[in-house]
Amino acid sequence: QRLAALEAGEIHGMDGLNPEDVAVVKSDPGLQLLLRPTNTTGNIAFNYKVKEFQDKRVRLAFAHAINKKAIVDALYGGTGLAASQFQPPPLWGYNKELKDFEYGPAKAQELLKQAGFAQGLTDITWDDGRKEPLIFWYMSRSRPYFPNPKEIAEAMAADLAKVGIKGQLQTAEWAVYLDKRKNGQLPLYMLGWTGDNGDPDNFLCYFFCQPGVSREGFYANKALADVLLRAQTLTSQAERAKLYRQAEQMLHDDIGRLFIANNQPPLAFTRKVKGYVPHPTGSEYFNIVEIQ
Repeated sequence: QRLAALEAGEIHGMDGLNPEDVAVVKSDPGLQLLLRPTNTTGNIAFNYKVKEFQDKRVRLAFAHAINKKAIVDALYGGTGLAASQFQPPPLWGYNKELKDFEYGPAKAQELLKQAGFAQGLTDITWDDGRKEPLIFWYMSRSRPYFPNPKEIAEAMAADLAKVGIKGQLQTAEWAVYLDKRKNGQLPLYMLGWTGDNGDPDNFLCYFFCQPGVSREGFYANKALADVLLRAQTLTSQAERAKLYRQAEQMLHDDIGRLFIANNQPPLAFTRKVKGYVPHPTGSEYFNIVEIQ
């Protein structure tokens, strides 16, 4: 409805453009497409109260099973980037030397076999002994890092199923979803982050400076937390950047999370709008914008 209003000249601009509408805007001579610099990362989080996810080989199998580039190319309208780490590329703590996991279904199957799941993984065991089918929770609400979460979840689940990891997709109303995540009730789930201020601490320490908390799936990596807390005490950006690069490598080596995609959220305007400058945090100024 908003895109139709834009095309009709009833409004001058809009945020939250659907990925499938990016091509529509590009092809309309009366409209212009602007991309907000990426400051957002979508990920898959493991719950470490699940015994199977305590095995690093299982987590690594997930990493090799998901074809991130294909998912980004198909479902982000040309505005997405495959993510290798939590910080998006523009942040000054981004680790340019980090080598991402390559897509390799055969490698994923071999890792599952080594971990004792030659027939695949369809059920999980909690630390308290409860057994249940593997549920892969996806978000019910679109966010910049996962603009169409159901379709992205279906694509990832299909990749996982190809190597024998067969989870049931499930969602919940957004407030319920976030509450379940906060209480550590989701075994495997999608979420992400949009940065507030451009500082790497806002991505990394917010999530990983309290080892073992329920809202982060009980992920407990004290060595990682120590590095991040050390970075908070320094005033030299260069020294802090070294520690954030180290932290990203530590997260990667431990497969603490699976980082799927960064996105450059698309905005659409009529050609009459001049001077609009998209800001990574969405804090944009209108006093320099003109309508001609």
